[in-house]
Amino acid sequence: MNKILGLILFICSLVTVNAQRGFELDSSKDKVVIPFKLINNLIFIELELNGVEMTFLVDSGVEETILFGLEENKEVELYNAEKISLRGLGSNDFIEAYKSTKNTIKIANHYIDGAHTVLIVLDQGINFSPLIGIPVNGIIGYKFFENYLVGIDYQKSKITVYERSAKNAKIVDDYLPLTITIEAGKPYVKAQLFHDDESPWSKLLVDTGNSDAVWIFENHKGAIALPQPNFDDFLGRGFSGEIYGKRAKIDKFKLGDFSFSNPYAAFPDSLSIKNVNKVRERSGSLGGETLRRFNCIFDYKNNKIYIKKNDNYNDPFLYNMSGLEIHHSGTEWNTDRLLMSNPFVKSGDESHYTEQSLYKYKFELKPVFIVAAVREGSPADKAGIKVGDKVVKINNKYAASMTLQKINSILKEEEGKTVRIQVERKDKIFNFKFVLKNII
Repeated sequence: MNKILGLILFICSLVTVNAQRGFELDSSKDKVVIPFKLINNLIFIELELNGVEMTFLVDSGVEETILFGLEENKEVELYNAEKISLRGLGSNDFIEAYKSTKNTIKIANHYIDGAHTVLIVLDQGINFSPLIGIPVNGIIGYKFFENYLVGIDYQKSKITVYERSAKNAKIVDDYLPLTITIEAGKPYVKAQLFHDDESPWSKLLVDTGNSDAVWIFENHKGAIALPQPNFDDFLGRGFSGEIYGKRAKIDKFKLGDFSFSNPYAAFPDSLSIKNVNKVRERSGSLGGETLRRFNCIFDYKNNKIYIKKNDNYNDPFLYNMSGLEIHHSGTEWNTDRLLMSNPFVKSGDESHYTEQSLYKYKFELKPVFIVAAVREGSPADKAGIKVGDKVVKINNKYAASMTLQKINSILKEEEGKTVRIQVERKDKIFNFKFVLKNII
């Protein structure tokens, strides 16, 4: 994040760029395929911003493209800057940023915007990488979806951007169409929530940048009351701070012709959503835990999203029953001693040999994972795990050989699973064991 401050040296210069109207496909292509990484139900793509390679979250829940971090060995020039303030999800009031215009973004070599506006966030405390486990430089939203048909295949981890043509129009033939509205650069859909005989129609933001199944804003039109039982939890991080709220199970959730029984819902607290731009009658968000159960095609120009269930459709709805919030915390050198061979080596006279082992040493940078939070009263809390513990092993496997995605999947397994965790605390090793327990 330190490198972001160096941008101020560059962004005041004016550079002439041939203006385009948002993203355009290369004229030789009628579609382009963009691979992505799916981590915690979130979509991450590689792109080039003014020739510099970066990783961005694809987030239909934001209007502007936002840059908030660079690796230490990278610099990028950004143009025509003016100072602004941003507000969003989280408990703080606003953050300082710069608005830069006439930048070039290139994705998969053939999806290009030569006059792209980027918001540069200067707050060095904003860093989503520890929550994801990979370096994340920014977020791209409305402009990515604006001009074309954009298909998301969650199973194959690819996005396909389609030219609007008679040929490509047929790709939606076996999908269910849902009507959306585009308001302030964001898509909204109507869904139905059921709990204790309540079944209101709710206006939800279609949010690929939200990893939960559904968020419900209490006391908003179309929202159901907070069910019992529920528990307090950390829900994520927005640009205005950390987001807290409740988690609970609702009876049913219906989207078009599809319905889900007993999904878990998040209820962000009023402080966390106070800075959300008020869209008329919005009562929550539809997130990645629901969207990943479908292949989706976004058609902003015709106010449609098309969905077709995939093999994830019947997956159980799970949440982190351990109570642990584990973050990526940089890297450290790891040394492995590898046995090469056991040759016989002559020792003394010609008739006497001894066996000698030969080794080589392998040095690798490995990830470091720490405990960032422990939910009070959770299985991990009762076992004795503390904030700041460095995770060494999980279920007898070294954490350094795992991804944060894999670690989180272990903490979300079904009730009754035993989890064994070894941690380092003040240069001492501690071993803990607990059983995942569903409290709702």
